[in-house]
Amino acid sequence: MVNITFHDQPEKCRALWQENFPETCFFDLWSTRSAFRDGFQRPWLFLEARQAGRCVGVLPLAWIEEENYFGYFPGETWSGKTWIEQNRIPASSPEVVEALLAAVPGPCRLRYLQDDRQLPAHDLTTDEINYSL
Repeated sequence: MVNITFHDQPEKCRALWQENFPETCFFDLWSTRSAFRDGFQRPWLFLEARQAGRCVGVLPLAWIEEENYFGYFPGETWSGKTWIEQNRIPASSPEVVEALLAAVPGPCRLRYLQDDRQLPAHDLTTDEINYSL
């Protein structure tokens, strides 16, 4: 059974990011994401999936009030849409990703997700440069 916990405390969100997101590009750096978060001041909500006492998935979100939806953290926007690339949902299985997505407490638009075998294919579209939306 997967248990989902919600976090909005800065230190816990930072720790979840740094423990679960490998630094493979500029947008993976906490300092990059937090700089945009500081600029846009979006309320954040990190969803943590736990199973057998350990973290098995993380979905980092930000509430985009003027559009009335959750977007991928940090919720930076241009013309009403987020634009930071290289987003991912680290999870141990597609079922964990499904549980995280099902737990989002409102409308959600996730853009520029890296193609990953963990993503639920039935809900995805692909953009012009092969990102999952």
